[in-house]
Amino acid sequence: MDKVYNIINLTGWSYLLTKVGLSVAINHHQYDTINITQDLYMLRAMQLFQILDIILISLGLSKGSLVGAFFQILARNIVTLIFMQP
Repeated sequence: MDKVYNIINLTGWSYLLTKVGLSVAINHHQYDTINITQDLYMLRAMQLFQILDIILISLGLSKGSLVGAFFQILARNIVTLIFMQP
């Protein structure tokens, strides 16, 4: 399960970084609000998917500190969901 989670995570973040990178590189003057809004939805989805990491650690299916992962993911989700509005 941990490997599947990591592959999905890698795929999602690679897609997002490639999409934003190419959009900025090709149309750096025309990276408009529609593109930013779509990318923010993808960013939020990937950040919410990180909650699965807390669940996997608590079930013993993944290695790591439960407290450390909880606070790190909580902080990133607060920034992403509250402060990054379209």
